[in-house]
Amino acid sequence: MSHLLDRLNFLARKNTGTFSKGHGVTTNESRDWEDAYRKRWQ
Repeated sequence: MSHLLDRLNFLARKNTGTFSKGHGVTTNESRDWEDAYRKRWQ
């Protein structure tokens, strides 16, 4: 059931704001994975 809900919510809007005259969006999603990715190269 959770897989079905994930698929339904995949395209749902998660925006909390915009910048650059609407060309960029901000979200409230966690971006911790980006730090882990960057640390691979340090």
